[in-house]
Amino acid sequence: MDAANLRDWLGGTALLQGAPEEVLALCADAARRIELAPGDALIRAGSRSGELYLLLGGSVEVRLPGGGDTAPSMARLGEGEVLGEIQAVTGQASSADVIAATPCRVLQLGRDLQRAIAQRFAAFDERLSQLASRRLHHLVFRRTVQELLQGVGPALVDEFIANATEVVLERGESLFSQGDEADAWYVLTSGRLSVIAASAQESQKIADLLPGASVGEMALITGGQRNASVKAERKA
Repeated sequence: MDAANLRDWLGGTALLQGAPEEVLALCADAARRIELAPGDALIRAGSRSGELYLLLGGSVEVRLPGGGDTAPSMARLGEGEVLGEIQAVTGQASSADVIAATPCRVLQLGRDLQRAIAQRFAAFDERLSQLASRRLHHLVFRRTVQELLQGVGPALVDEFIANATEVVLERGESLFSQGDEADAWYVLTSGRLSVIAASAQESQKIADLLPGASVGEMALITGGQRNASVKAERKA
């Protein structure tokens, strides 16, 4: 891909859409190009490099560490995807391996280049944070679903996840109330939920739920009513 086509391609990515031409030119010139063969690791669990990657071509799998080729895939990502954004935003170590599933071409954006882009493109840091938050929610959701549906085939798990609907609650809003008919199962991907049980005498908080918690599945399985209310303690 020549420089002009690369600039056009960069301008169409979720990370750099709307960036000034000078930013696209800077990124095209300064980003390091990497080629990966199937099975090569782009990111290893535990790394804290803070590098960003843009997938120019091919596809990668995000896998839990320690399982080698048999580790379950948390996500399969293709051309245009941003990689390493959670570590770049949070500074935390990667919790997963990113492995080439096919031959891949990748652009690596080092920390200095990221800072230079942010100085010239005001939306960059916010855009990066949004992408990291979205990816983190997806990974938390998928990991929880895979743990709860152990033994279920990958295709069915993928279909289950693809058909899920996101619910956003502001602080104080109810997810459901005690006595409601159970009509859905929820997985908390961010924020915190309070579980509140009411009796004739009083209402009492009986639990706090953190990201990764499964909510309401038993009442859905049994076809009963909710035995407690669940509210957002923090935006969820």
